[in-house]
Amino acid sequence: MRVVVVAMIAAFAGATAAGAEERPVELKPGPGLDKVEGHCGACHSLDYIQINSPFLNAAGWNAEVTKMINAFGAPIDAADAKAIVDYLAKNYGPEAAAAPPTLCLRCFSPRSASAPAPCRATGRSFDGELTMGYNVAVVGATGNVGREMLDILAERSFPADEVVALASRRSIGVEISYGERTLKVKALEHYDFSGVDICLMSAGSAVSKEWSPKIAAAGAVVIDNSSCWRYDSDVPLIVPEVNADAVTGFRKRGIIANPNCSTAQLVVALKPLHDRAKIKRVVVATYQSVSGAGKEAMDELFSQTKAVFQIDEIVPKKFPKRIAFNLIPQIDTFMEDGYTREEWKMVVETKKILDPKIKLTATCVRVPVFIGHSEAVNIEFENPITVDEAREVLRNAPGCIVIDKHEPGGYVTPYESVGEDATYISRIREDATVENGLAMWVVSDNLRKGAALNAIQIAECLINRKLITAKQKAA
Repeated sequence: MRVVVVAMIAAFAGATAAGAEERPVELKPGPGLDKVEGHCGACHSLDYIQINSPFLNAAGWNAEVTKMINAFGAPIDAADAKAIVDYLAKNYGPEAAAAPPTLCLRCFSPRSASAPAPCRATGRSFDGELTMGYNVAVVGATGNVGREMLDILAERSFPADEVVALASRRSIGVEISYGERTLKVKALEHYDFSGVDICLMSAGSAVSKEWSPKIAAAGAVVIDNSSCWRYDSDVPLIVPEVNADAVTGFRKRGIIANPNCSTAQLVVALKPLHDRAKIKRVVVATYQSVSGAGKEAMDELFSQTKAVFQIDEIVPKKFPKRIAFNLIPQIDTFMEDGYTREEWKMVVETKKILDPKIKLTATCVRVPVFIGHSEAVNIEFENPITVDEAREVLRNAPGCIVIDKHEPGGYVTPYESVGEDATYISRIREDATVENGLAMWVVSDNLRKGAALNAIQIAECLINRKLITAKQKAA
């Protein structure tokens, strides 16, 4: 059977290549063309290049290439990325007189083309009031979530007068995009936090355990994306759409915790339903993308997928088994009761954020998807609630978008969630096996709502509620 499968894959790959040779896409000659063709060809045949956005300038193309690297794990180094952007901007930007720009649709997300440039004024309107800018530090800026934090700060015109990118010493001098600017990474251990107002921490539990108290002691509010502080009773665990009022608890330690990515999207969907009919029990199976395990995990999926089609040996490194064309029913380490720590996190965090009386059991599965977590959720309520009532409640809930048509494609998949802020709910239906039961499908971009976006929304919550003041303004 294995030989037959390999033969079929080889035949498919050969047929794809042959099709590409019959209908080649000819791009304009020029420096960087080989990089464009090489990296697009690594994802798919150049036959898939389509007209995308004739108005993208150099900054727009840079954002698209960054999305290709961060969201889809394309192994493009800084030099090649610059060559690709320069080529596209020169030959397919607004100033180009001939053919419109082309884009590898399976690598790039057209949604980011219309993202606004960040506001760089010193004083700006934020939540209806002119506000002095804050000094923001992003720790772990070279990672998946750190880069996404910088993108979102720019997209949302966050009121920052200064944004600094921090990481370990080995990343000193690495250039990272922040809107239309380029930041050079500085070393965390040598940085003076006395002038920082908000620190967005995404460098793992060990770094956070050492540095978050130090940074908080210097007067900054630390919003941490790791699991280090989530279960500390003196540290609020916040999803703004769910328990924003609890954010005032940050004063005890100067730290606010971001929940696990799978928990964040789940409680956004559960909160309005809980308010309506009171949830008793939740059974959830997650289908979590590899980006939740970091850049190395994305690289492993990319390289293993490529190896399958090239009939090369596959050696798992990041994951316990191969991830390409496979599912792995284990995320994090096993505990004594047979559950994994990822599953335990969902139980404990849901209780802390939403309601300690809710019973929850989870099965967490890693799937061969680059970005976007999906969840099959079964809910039992204390009070009756119909499918139509649930749809209406969710449609009016903050952070939720309901796409639920009973037809092929009438639902959201993780691919469509990439680059989006919402938590999408589909497949809402009655569960007739319990007295008051519903089942539904929940999808979200785990790097955004599951991590970077939620952290920035917490920072915005602090500002909107006037819980913090910029140090330069206070001085």
